[in-house]
This record gives sequence, structure tokens and C-alpha cells, in this order.
Amino acid sequence: MQKHHLITYLVVSQLLIMQQEFTVKNGLKIFYYLLGAALIGAGLFILTLPHRNNLTYFVPVYFTAIGGIIVINAVWRKVTLSNGTITIAGPFKTREIAISDVKGIRFGQKRITIVSKNPSQADVAIVNYANLNSDNQLVNYLKGTFTDLDAVDLDEQQQNLLQDPNLGFTVEERQAKLGKAKKTAMAYNIGGVVVAVGCILLKQPIFTILAIAYPLLSIAVIITSNGLIKFFSDSKRSIYPFVILGFIAPTIALFAKSLAMYKIYSFDNFWLPFIGLGVVVAITIFRLGVNTSLNNNLTAQIILMAGLSLFYSFGTVNEINCGYDKSPDQYYKASVLGHHISHGKSTSYYLYLSTWGPCHEQKQISVDRSFYDNTNVGDSVKIDLKPGLLHIPWFMVYRN
Repeated sequence: MQKHHLITYLVVSQLLIMQQEFTVKNGLKIFYYLLGAALIGAGLFILTLPHRNNLTYFVPVYFTAIGGIIVINAVWRKVTLSNGTITIAGPFKTREIAISDVKGIRFGQKRITIVSKNPSQADVAIVNYANLNSDNQLVNYLKGTFTDLDAVDLDEQQQNLLQDPNLGFTVEERQAKLGKAKKTAMAYNIGGVVVAVGCILLKQPIFTILAIAYPLLSIAVIITSNGLIKFFSDSKRSIYPFVILGFIAPTIALFAKSLAMYKIYSFDNFWLPFIGLGVVVAITIFRLGVNTSLNNNLTAQIILMAGLSLFYSFGTVNEINCGYDKSPDQYYKASVLGHHISHGKSTSYYLYLSTWGPCHEQKQISVDRSFYDNTNVGDSVKIDLKPGLLHIPWFMVYRN
């Protein structure tokens, strides 16, 4: 322990004598310069277009402003250790804190928060610290000099939990319950992955049913854990196990499957069950599974729970409405008027169809690549329109 303090003292002493600056890495600077220049150039090019309206003025101003901010940030952003202070400089704001005023640090995935001892002084943060040169040296200095507050909180949670009489009469009994909760959460999460794989790859009805039911099982797991299992957790800041992975896997699988297989013809009757189910699930998992040990992450938990609940609701409503619709088939024919491919984060394939049956407008629909490659302009396709179990009309498209 004395050796550790001696090393820390020598490091701090050296930093007090020598000023050290951590700026954006040279490779990233070049990238940001090029990106900023490209955005500014795009904005100026749009200004030269002959047809001008409010949009053609807004877009170039937006592009130019963003490009300028990117360049300025790459030039001005730096962290300086000098004269017993830590200074975080940016293009619009510079924050400074004395080393003697630092209570400790908290490490996030992309930011380091330096917490002040003084309640009236705001904490300072080093955002995207991995983008700075010699970032390992900066991280090692902060870790070797200041207290890791997340580790302190984690130890305090552990001690408080082991003293909780609601979990048992002895420390050993409480430890055993915590260990059992961790195993239960892990088993649930693994089960969710298995259900998701079965739903996507095996195409068996039982896995679709499981994908609908399994996320709701997380509520029962949380309720029966005596408060030891949360919906979301962070191993660096909370000792509680979590079930979010077991919820996410089948939810995303069900969402993707329903989106790929079924096409909604009219959304008029879709919104009420979609929003209703999503809100009920979100409120339930929040009230039962919110992790209060992550106080500064409460908003993120709410957003995460709400978003995942809506994904679950979309897939579930779509699957129940379409997958369990046993009404007779009603076929119509449509002609392929055109097609195009959309390139983005993923590649999407579209066909432009003529009017058909009750559809009195020419519309584009998404299809898979095989369907797209084997369909030409002028071909006819067969459309199966069904009313839906929940009275949400939907259809499927087949090649003749």
C-alpha cells in the first residue's frame, strides 16, 4: 500500500512540474477535417442549385454549421494536466477543476466523470476519451490518483445487501440467495437467446408462441426474486443480476420475423393495441424491475424499457393479427410497374405495383432479394389480402 501511494505521489509531482496535454489523435483529426470539409462543400454546392426554397437554404446552412463544428472541435478539444488542475477545453466551453477538489472518478463506456468534493461545483466530464492521444496514460493517471467511486458504491451495495434481514437470518443465507438470483437470471437470458434462434431459423409455430410469451416471463422472474433481479443492470455499478438480454433476444426476433413476413394494408386499427400493449408492458417492467442503484441512469432505463416494450408490442400484435388469421384467402392480381434498390445501413428491395382490388393507388412494397431478382417490369404478381384476427387488414405477395 505504501509503495502504491509513493508511485501515485511521484506521478502527481511530475504532473505538477510538467504540463501535459492530450489532444485528438492525429489520424482522427485528419478524418474530422475531411468530414467537415465534405459537409461544408456539400452545403456550398447545394447553394448553387437553381431552384431555391426554404429547404435549399436550410440544408446548406445545417451542413456548413455541422462541418464547421466538427473541424473546430478537432482543433480545440484537449485535456490539460497542469499546476494542480485538470482542464477540459472545447470549442464552446472550458471546464477546470483543482486536483485537490476531486472526490473521485466514474468510468463510463465513452466518458470519464470527475466528481467534485464541493456540492456547489459541477462535475466535469471527459467525453470520448479514447479519441485522445496517449489516452492510456491519461486513464492510468486518473485511476492511480483518484478513488473509483463506482467500486466504492458497489462495495457499499454488497455490504447493505448482506445485512438485509428480508433476505435471510445469516450472511451466508443472504449470499446464497444472491447467488441463486444470478444463476436464475443467467438461465433466463440464455433461454431467451435459444428462443430467438428457434424463432428465426427453425420456423416452428412453438417458437413463435415462445417468442411472444418469453419476454413476459421476465416479469415473473423479477417478482419471484425478492427484489434481487432487475430488468437492467451494470456490473460496474450494481450488484444486481438482470434479465434484459432474455427480453431483447426474442423481442427482436419476433419483430424481425413479423416485419419480414407480413405487410399491413391499413394501420387504422393497429395503433390502439400496439400502443396499449406497449404502455402496459413498459409500466409493469419499470415498476417492478427498475434498478434504483443506478440513480443517475434512471432516464436511460425509462427510455430503454419504453423502446423495447414498443418493439415487443409491434411484433406481438403483428404476429397475433396475421399469423393466427385463419380467414379464407382472397387473391388479387397486380402488375409490376418498376423496381429499385435502396442502399443504406442495409439493402432493401422494392417493387412498384399497379392498382389492385381495394387498393386504388400505385404503391411500392418491399420484397426479399430472391423475389426481386426473379421479377421483371411487366410481370404480374398475386396478392393475398386478409382481414386480420385483430381486424388489421394485411396482405402477402406471391409470384405467379
